[in-house]
Amino acid sequence: LWLFHGAHQDCSEWVRNSSVERFANERGLAVIMPTMLHSYGMDMKYGADYFSMVTRELWPELHWMFPCLSQKKEKNFVAGASMGGYIAYKWALTCPEQFAKAMLFPAMVETYAILALLISILSVTNLSF
Repeated sequence: LWLFHGAHQDCSEWVRNSSVERFANERGLAVIMPTMLHSYGMDMKYGADYFSMVTRELWPELHWMFPCLSQKKEKNFVAGASMGGYIAYKWALTCPEQFAKAMLFPAMVETYAILALLISILSVTNLSF
C-alpha cells in the first residue's frame, strides 16, 4: 500500500493518528509512506521532482531493496488523504498498470481534469476504482 499524507503533514501523520500499523500487521501488508511536503506530487520547475521521485526512482528502488514487495498490479494499492488523495489518483491514472485499486479520503481535486484523465485512460485499459 502506497499511502500519501495531506498538506501541512508528513508521513508520520498516518502512524501517529491512525491504526495503519495495526492494520498492516494484521494483514501482512507493507505500507510505504513517502513525505511529499506541499508538492501535490508535482515535478516542480523550481524545486524537487516529486512525482518522478516516487514513480521513477522510489518504486524501482524499493522493489530492488525489498524483493518481497510484489510488482503485480493486483497486489499494489495507492491511497491518500486530501493532497495525498490527489497524488494517489494522479499516480493511479498515470500508471494504471501498477495498481489494482486507488482510494482517496476527502481530497481537493480538480474534478474535470480527473474526469478527463480517467476517461482517456479507461478508453485504453480496464482500470476500475
